[in-house]
Amino acid sequence: MMVRIGIVSAPLSTLNKKQPRLSIDLERLVSRSGLLFVTRTADELDSALLEFSRCGVQVIAVNGGDGTIGRVLTGALRFWPADKIPDIIPLRGGNFNVLANNLGVRGSPKVLLERLLAALDGPVLRRVARRTLLIGDRCGFQFANGSTGRFLEYFYRNKGTPLESLRLLADLWRTKSDPSSDYWRLTKAERTVIETDGRVRYDKPSLSVICSTLERMAYGQRMFRQTGSGARHFQCVTFDCQPSAVLSGAILDSFVRQASSPQRTSICADKMRITSPGNRLYSLDGEIYEQASDALDIKLGPSFSFVTL
Repeated sequence: MMVRIGIVSAPLSTLNKKQPRLSIDLERLVSRSGLLFVTRTADELDSALLEFSRCGVQVIAVNGGDGTIGRVLTGALRFWPADKIPDIIPLRGGNFNVLANNLGVRGSPKVLLERLLAALDGPVLRRVARRTLLIGDRCGFQFANGSTGRFLEYFYRNKGTPLESLRLLADLWRTKSDPSSDYWRLTKAERTVIETDGRVRYDKPSLSVICSTLERMAYGQRMFRQTGSGARHFQCVTFDCQPSAVLSGAILDSFVRQASSPQRTSICADKMRITSPGNRLYSLDGEIYEQASDALDIKLGPSFSFVTL
């Protein structure tokens, strides 16, 4: 059998939990030209990628969320030279599907896989390159610390749909009159220092720092207008509004003011150090991590080729 497509399917992704037979359906679709691995652990993901490299797959399809895609990209760098990594397509199996939305990839996993199978036999396979962020050996597209990271952790404990995350925000807003509520724990501002090329570019209390190589955030907000496929930098945005107004300010910044907000600082760089003693918790594409020290180094990571159909 000629293996042209390798599928990584994350059983705990939002869509896979809602449709437990989805992996079986996808495997049937590629039964003659592909392999599917259900990957529950890092070791299982490594085994899948190793097998894909041995078989010479043309495209890796990821049936999972943005965090799963980041883990696939990170693992791929171990099994292929950077310039030999296969094309990748996100099958929109996650909760927010930020990468897929930025790439313009639309449709259900089964529809996308059917289109991919047809496109592989066609004259042209549409592709677009996107640079990543690199934190240690982890690849991803959007980094966040502070209030954003803490809210994501809070959201995962009450995990639901994107709409339910907005309901959680509304519930938090209603408790802000209580100083012992989760609202004040989640919206605590911490001193943050951002350095690029050894120069301090930012030094003051910040609610959150978000860095991205993608233009749009989870709900489609065009927050990072200075990124794009040809950019040689990522964009970093700080949120500086008062904790008492963080939710209203974040909503205005994200959906109304966006790039013109007076409560934000924007910095573009190919590498930076972010130091914030109270913000050791951070997220990368929705996955939660804890840094080992107060300082965290972020740099522009490798470029990957994505199928956009």
